[in-house]
Amino acid sequence: MTIEAIITRALEVRFIDARTLATEAKLNLNIAGYPSKEQEQQILREAISLFVSKSLESQREMKKQAEILETATKAFYDSDHSINKKKGDDHSSASTSVTVP
Repeated sequence: MTIEAIITRALEVRFIDARTLATEAKLNLNIAGYPSKEQEQQILREAISLFVSKSLESQREMKKQAEILETATKAFYDSDHSINKKKGDDHSSASTSVTVP
């Protein structure tokens, strides 16, 4: 799992916000390129520190945007599954049926 994914889960923010925090943390720690496992922990701590240093309004906005994205994504996949089920394209089963005229 990438450090951005870890930050996304730890802080409950969007991946793009986690990437920004990770980049800032790497710059602060003078880490270039792919981090080692030890450096990932340092980046995580620094990213959390950066997040906490932001205003409460900024923190809330980042979390709110993550919730909006999650809600929209869920609604999209739920509606897509609903549409496909009506067409008979239920992808939830492992078997595939083919109708030959």
